[in-house]
Amino acid sequence: MVQWVYKRMTIEGFMVGTLAEGKELMALARAGKIKPTPMKEEPMADVQKWIEELRAGKVVGRIVLKN
Repeated sequence: MVQWVYKRMTIEGFMVGTLAEGKELMALARAGKIKPTPMKEEPMADVQKWIEELRAGKVVGRIVLKN
């Protein structure tokens, strides 16, 4: 497990659904039929602002905080 941190490795998967449903979902994504999750980069200095926005339910998609 420790080597995952040093190598920045991750494991991704499905939390729900069957393998067949996962394959169907991936096929839809490859065909361009699923819109990507909106992502926005913001400065780390604004972290408190984004925590408040998350708590208020105002964030759509993902906010990536960068130094």
